[in-house]
Amino acid sequence: MSHQVLVVYGYLNAFKKFEVSLRNQEILKKSLPSDIRSYRNPKDIDASFLGRFLLLKGIEKLGYPKEYLTDIGYSSYGKPFFKTHPKLGFSISHSGDLVVCAIGEIVQIGIDVEYYKKINLHNFKSQLTHLQWETLEASSQPEKLFYQFWVQKEALTKANGKGLIHSFSEIEIMNNIAIIEAVSWYLFSLEIDQHYCCWLALNSVAEIRIEKVF
Repeated sequence: MSHQVLVVYGYLNAFKKFEVSLRNQEILKKSLPSDIRSYRNPKDIDASFLGRFLLLKGIEKLGYPKEYLTDIGYSSYGKPFFKTHPKLGFSISHSGDLVVCAIGEIVQIGIDVEYYKKINLHNFKSQLTHLQWETLEASSQPEKLFYQFWVQKEALTKANGKGLIHSFSEIEIMNNIAIIEAVSWYLFSLEIDQHYCCWLALNSVAEIRIEKVF
């Protein structure tokens, strides 16, 4: 039986319509990162709040107690986990106006999202393997392919939970599978919004469900 992972997402512009009432929920206020007051960008504060709300909805949709939200710990590498139920993994990411959250009975889970925008690909050549750069140069959509490689690697880094132990230029991905420290990681493309690139990294094959909250 394969694992199940729920991906919930929302947009900041839609979230703002309910922001005032939601900010007054005690459980959400208690769950926010302790350093949130140090965030300089108001949008990052909003994204953090929406991320926690999405995590709460994910917890409830999977049938777990909402109190899990206020019992989050952090590993020595800074990876968050539920102290009450450490086997229930989760990951949150945001870019532009979109916030995404993945949650499931998989300890090692990572999600990343990036808004597509024009970039100078040569500035990032050092972050790709030789094969990835060759593939990108031969592609009819090189920028889109670059975002795929980049977001996959960001998701892998989050799922691995040990930070940048490997340079992005050393992470090779074949058929959406990466092997890091003898562990196989499976990558799944999430078609949420055509303006964003979003990938999920897991340490096992899983059934993925996607739901919009806002």
